[in-house]
Amino acid sequence: MELRTDPGPVPVADHAGTVSAAAAPAVTAADLDVPQRMAAVRAAAHDRAAAELRTGRPGTAARIPYALSTAQLRRNPMTTQTTADPGVGVPPATGAERLLRAGTLAGPLFIVVALVQAFTREGFDWNRHPTSMLALGGLGWIQVTNFVVAAALFFGCAVGIKRVLRGGPAGTWGPILVGTFAVALFIAGVFPTDAGLGFPPGAPEAFPEFSWHGIVHTIGPTIGINSLFVSYFVFARYFFRTRQTGWALASIAVGVTCVILGFSVNLSGAGTLDDPFNFLPLWLAMMTGWSYLSLLCWKLGSEPGQRRRDVSPA
Repeated sequence: MELRTDPGPVPVADHAGTVSAAAAPAVTAADLDVPQRMAAVRAAAHDRAAAELRTGRPGTAARIPYALSTAQLRRNPMTTQTTADPGVGVPPATGAERLLRAGTLAGPLFIVVALVQAFTREGFDWNRHPTSMLALGGLGWIQVTNFVVAAALFFGCAVGIKRVLRGGPAGTWGPILVGTFAVALFIAGVFPTDAGLGFPPGAPEAFPEFSWHGIVHTIGPTIGINSLFVSYFVFARYFFRTRQTGWALASIAVGVTCVILGFSVNLSGAGTLDDPFNFLPLWLAMMTGWSYLSLLCWKLGSEPGQRRRDVSPA
């Protein structure tokens, strides 16, 4: 879209999103330098979105041209060098905010349910048994449900992230990686692991022999968990591009921590009956990774009006 070049009155939108004759002095393209024009485009996009939210009718202010009143220009600094993008400053839809709220709840809910079972299930040992083994036995349905519910909430979270970040850094790979993680949780619930290592009570003390569903259970979540950890580096890039250095560094720190904890399981023992793996680091990685994903969902949904603020095309 282009700025008006004629010196006539400048249409503006009132609080109902209706275009009317300008009450403020007109500003034309000739009066603005390039940075000011970019700021003008961003301001008009924001006003258009605000009118849509107030009226509940998409496209309410679609007729507002990218010519601005002096009042609009006073509300926006003229020093911005950001590339114009008609989508900049448009808040996410209410549906996207709800999906992100679901992701905010998913991590703490999964962790609390898993921890309660780990403390109360007879024969369960944090060091010897991974979270997946809680899905075995007479009470295994609780963890199966926990996996499936968390998968649904995190998948909705991935959809919400895609809507909020589309067209910007992390707008493609962020949702893909989080969505892969959600599918992996569903696989973990539908295809249970095999009994062994003395759990559930009555199971042999030896390592379980892999069944076909045990193999699917092992491969699916392994891919999903690694996808989640990689996603934190993708989100770090987004936060760097939006000049949120603290969140960027936190994302990198969490990603590195989770990777180290995950690989340390393989270094904790020989994987034999006499020297088994210690799964406690994997529990810590789970609690750290799941919690931070929920925190990211809260962050991305907490300031919808500032979506993709000052982000140049990737």
